[in-house]
Amino acid sequence: MRAARSDAALPARNGSDRTGHPPGPTHQHMWTIRTKLALIMTVALVPPVVVLSLGTTRLMQATLDRQIGVTLDYVTMQNTLAVNRGLSELHALVEQRAEHIQETVTAILAEGEVGDLVAQGGYAAAGARLASALEPANASMITVLARDGRTLARATEAKAYGDRVLWEQRSVGDGYVTDLRQVVSAALAGRATRGIVVLSASALRAERVAPGAAIPDFTKAGDLLSDQAWTLLATGREREARGLAVAALVPVPDGQGRIRGAALAARLVNRDPELARTYRRLSERWMAVCLGKVVIEGNLPTDRTSVVGQVIPDDLADPLLRQGKQRWTQRLDSTGVELNAAARALRDVNGIVVGMLIVASPLTELQRELDRMEADAARAESRALFALLVWLSVGAAVALVSASLAARGITRPIRLLRAGARRIGEGDFSHRLHVRTGDELEQLAGEFNQMAAHLQRVRDQERLAVIGRMASGIVHDIQNTITSIRGYAQLLAEQDLPPDQREEFSAGLVESVQRIADMARDLLEFARGEETKLELRSMSVDQYLQDLRSHLERDLRDTGISLALALDCPELVHVDPARMNRVIRNLAANARDAMGESGRFTIASRCERGYAEVRVSDTGPGIPAEMEGRLFQPFASHGKSYGTGLGLAICKQIVEAHGGTIEARSERGKGATFIIRLPLVRPQEEEPGPS
Repeated sequence: MRAARSDAALPARNGSDRTGHPPGPTHQHMWTIRTKLALIMTVALVPPVVVLSLGTTRLMQATLDRQIGVTLDYVTMQNTLAVNRGLSELHALVEQRAEHIQETVTAILAEGEVGDLVAQGGYAAAGARLASALEPANASMITVLARDGRTLARATEAKAYGDRVLWEQRSVGDGYVTDLRQVVSAALAGRATRGIVVLSASALRAERVAPGAAIPDFTKAGDLLSDQAWTLLATGREREARGLAVAALVPVPDGQGRIRGAALAARLVNRDPELARTYRRLSERWMAVCLGKVVIEGNLPTDRTSVVGQVIPDDLADPLLRQGKQRWTQRLDSTGVELNAAARALRDVNGIVVGMLIVASPLTELQRELDRMEADAARAESRALFALLVWLSVGAAVALVSASLAARGITRPIRLLRAGARRIGEGDFSHRLHVRTGDELEQLAGEFNQMAAHLQRVRDQERLAVIGRMASGIVHDIQNTITSIRGYAQLLAEQDLPPDQREEFSAGLVESVQRIADMARDLLEFARGEETKLELRSMSVDQYLQDLRSHLERDLRDTGISLALALDCPELVHVDPARMNRVIRNLAANARDAMGESGRFTIASRCERGYAEVRVSDTGPGIPAEMEGRLFQPFASHGKSYGTGLGLAICKQIVEAHGGTIEARSERGKGATFIIRLPLVRPQEEEPGPS
């Protein structure tokens, strides 16, 4: 993600504009600016006249550039105001979430039942009562703290109380967490507080994911809440385990109105898509929530599976996080998509800057058209300067008068272009230019008229475009799998379901979830585009394959496919067992899909000329002809209703990271064979470390 300006050119168009004026004369009969200047300067003799003519032309072009720039600045200002309004709307949405949590939990606690249970020592019962408030409050956790910081009741884990993990959480290095002691004391004094809190990993491990609060395809009810917060950064080497939550701290009164504790009710933002979906539905803009510089939730355009885990560059994050700036607005380039973007600092309940809110929307059609016009003007300037440098090289006394006459004929169309650009910037798309000079300026005027007509059509079609964007957002690659998951979940909810059917439906549910997880994993790993990191060990090829045998037998269980090993390479190779397991088991899974209910899966090894050769063969139908030549390319798939098409591409990536090669051979109807070659360990080589 970086600051950017577009220099894309306005594409050439043929035909007339909507007023019926052609864009300019054809090359067969037009007199170009270059030709006119050549005729004027044929008798030129005096170099000072050359300098004067050159300066005049540059001044005219600079005037045109300046006027186009003023128009572009005006349009940019209008979009800046719009995206800033969007940023305020997002901040207000976060405030509304916190207010809803506070009001709902306060109303439930005001009944006094929880306070009475806490006063009587019924901590588990109090936690169970609080659990019923999670869904109405749209909260991930509700935890009651005593004056000394002890946990008195926990909604997500009723039997877990007596710890002080929330009270004792402290910042370590750059891992800032919110000190809750001050706001807890305020709640015990009867003053409620709402806003943002940052929770430590240990505090999140004490909580569970409540039913109804699970993140589809990522967490399920009963998981540790820390699982939802855990984020692997896009660098692949670091991770974020803290949680950012919208929270409220409210008093817990008993039936007599005496305050028995302070309740922390919070909704964890990490990986929770509800906020992004709601904001997109309301404003049709993209957004991101950052904890520090790390994106923990959002839907900004990205070339990765998800924007979650990406790190905001220092030049964009530091003004808000370190330099005290409240907000910024500018144009960004996010993976090739130009955006109008704005960001503001996010503060916790103690007033500390803990992250950022970012909103963005695509450039308007008017901005793109003005960018193209600006690039056209720059190219026109280059062409004019080149012509002048060639044809005005000798100069002449007559050039003074001729250049003045020529300049007068050029400046008038330029003034018309300047006035037209101002009218377009003010929103008058019906304005048209009438220039009859028979040269490139007439062509430029024709381009201007076509641009104005196009912008007028774009404005009329804007509502249809909005509907189209909304419709495209509904389509999702995994709709069928999610439907299966919903069906299994509904069936499992039936109380009188026989055990064998419950086991069958549970297996189907797990298989569907695993299918989505595998697709997401493949896309994420391949999209990183980074060098594969290996933990290499020196191992005998045959011993490694023997160790892998039990995994393969388990993968092929209940399929009718037999497994055979023909091992003849006891030499050592440097190998990362976990990564290479991924390669062999992926080939086994492909063979299982190809062979169906019966067949033979064979692994053979041999040592040859400094390399270990592992052959993985099956007795399936072989590799289809249309897949030959692109088998290891990304997203190449044939005959499968699931998967990403990245399996073999990732296998090739892993093998090559080991310094080896992988190839496929197949004969139609006689199965397929994959040949992996890895370099043998030379006697003088030592045990390798991480690579």
